[in-house]
Amino acid sequence: METIQFSDELRIGIEDLDSHHQHLFRLFNSFCYSFAEVGRRERIGLLLDEMIDYATYHFSLEEGWMEANSFPDLCEHRLQHGKFTARVVEIQRDFTDGKNNLSLEIMSFLKNWLISHITGLDRDIGLFEKRGRIRGA
Repeated sequence: METIQFSDELRIGIEDLDSHHQHLFRLFNSFCYSFAEVGRRERIGLLLDEMIDYATYHFSLEEGWMEANSFPDLCEHRLQHGKFTARVVEIQRDFTDGKNNLSLEIMSFLKNWLISHITGLDRDIGLFEKRGRIRGA
């Protein structure tokens, strides 16, 4: 699985949220490196724990920002965040129970979700913030 680099195209223009997104990409890239390691099972389990913890923290901060700024698509974001979290918890549970190993399909899901969510829904947060600053200037 190919790693992904955080680039300017993935920035939404809100420093705290961009920093969080960069950290999520670092976690994903750690999955990629661990995927090829011998004896990787324990490391992958820890990375799944960290992904869930950090995503939960990030989603809470992001949704708090949206609520404080009356962002109109907050409900859709909450729905998508909830679906992602539920899927990653399911992946973690199956992995912990030995029902599956981390596969290319799971890695592809994580990669595609991160990129599409940031370049889609999250980009709208940045545009909303930019319009607000322009109006308030």
